[in-house]
Amino acid sequence: MTAGEYSEKQDFSTAAPPLMVQQKLAILFVCISCGEQQQAELEDQPDSLDKGLDEGLASEARQAVEHLDRFYDSAVPSPGPVINPAVIGSFSSNSAMMQDDPDQFNDCAAVFKLGNKESGVYSLTIPDTKQQFKAYCDMETDGGGWTVIQKRFNGLVDFHQTWKNYTMGFGDILGEHWLGNEIISKLTQEKQHVLRIDLTDWEGNTAFSKYEQFSLDGEKQNYRIHLSSYSGTAGRTSSMGQPGSDFSTKDVDNDKCICKCSQMLSGGWWFDACGPSNLNGVYYQQGQNTNRFNGIKWYYWKGSAYSLKATTMMIRPSNF
Repeated sequence: MTAGEYSEKQDFSTAAPPLMVQQKLAILFVCISCGEQQQAELEDQPDSLDKGLDEGLASEARQAVEHLDRFYDSAVPSPGPVINPAVIGSFSSNSAMMQDDPDQFNDCAAVFKLGNKESGVYSLTIPDTKQQFKAYCDMETDGGGWTVIQKRFNGLVDFHQTWKNYTMGFGDILGEHWLGNEIISKLTQEKQHVLRIDLTDWEGNTAFSKYEQFSLDGEKQNYRIHLSSYSGTAGRTSSMGQPGSDFSTKDVDNDKCICKCSQMLSGGWWFDACGPSNLNGVYYQQGQNTNRFNGIKWYYWKGSAYSLKATTMMIRPSNF
């Protein structure tokens, strides 16, 4: 383990803040969503909430913020433009970088093991089917063999998409994209997978989070997320929120908050009660990326109001 890297076996059993507290905070966010400066003041200058809000609501808001701050900081141990779905031929891509092979590979790890060690777009096959899809394979990071399921770095693709688009996948396979919940679910149900998340801030710093066990349930279970065994440099604990959280989008609300987190925070994600992360939020350019509660957030690395420059989510079989 490298310097600065933290590893732990998390059970994620710490109780979340009371639902009433979450709801009050969410209602407050909705009330001030039309004023981004007021949103920033929520965390940084809580006393200013009295301006434009009645005194009772301001008091409850301060208590809610303080409660959530205590929860996030104490619930973990101390450190010791949309394209088409991802089905083959429909993703936007550069044919010069496509790597086709007559063999049917289910993932990039299988491609790597057969000697194809060049990063790029490959044709893969959904397990137990003949349906092919295109995926970007990262053959360099942490030993290679990674199937990229999400990538963001320039804001050219709108991630505030519908349930159907998140199910099927969208974006530019060589640029920003979401591979598709149905494909991710099929891959991770077929065998145990590792999830790795790489993050870059606007100052050029990088960090990662890694989960030794990761899977998604199927659509009938709302693509519920399961993950455990966190390690990495992007905070002393996981920012992914509660395992067992259902996926939500702007048109399908499965979170545990009356505020409809996807509509409020933007993007599709495993919000639970909004939670400490959202890598599919609004992409803000440098200079506009602070005091943004609906941006690309990873709480335990950069806090709740810092929007990141770049993210990559990728998976690989545990037995690689």
